[in-house]
Amino acid sequence: MAGHVDIRMTVKAPLQAVWNAANDPSGWAAAGHPVQDLEEITDGIRFRVIAPAKPDGGADGGVLSFVVERYPDEERKTVYSRRLGSADFRYSHVWFAYAPTAEGTEMRCVVDFEMTAEAGQTDQCLAAIMESQMRRNMAATARLIEG
Repeated sequence: MAGHVDIRMTVKAPLQAVWNAANDPSGWAAAGHPVQDLEEITDGIRFRVIAPAKPDGGADGGVLSFVVERYPDEERKTVYSRRLGSADFRYSHVWFAYAPTAEGTEMRCVVDFEMTAEAGQTDQCLAAIMESQMRRNMAATARLIEG
């Protein structure tokens, strides 16, 4: 069985401002996003993410560590992303979309993934972790843009 997360959040700002801020790695640290080892690749970027392994921040100190390749398409205002280098995932694909609304701009994040049997977590458990972390990340991005 696979995991699926679909989150939408409205930012009270114009589409281009949201797109620019959400896709500028130099500003990600200000929003609290755990990115390391950033490098440019053909048509995108690659970086390492180290995040708590539990929705509450992981009192036991456990972390998830993985590499992300991210490919923005400014014309369509979408980003395709995938996780690499984690033996716990069979696959993990993330799609971001940005669209104008009457209130500002809708940010949408869709994650589809499947854990391996050896991962030690179910797809449903990790979906809850991802949803919590993505909501926090998107809210931090929204606050940064709106501020």
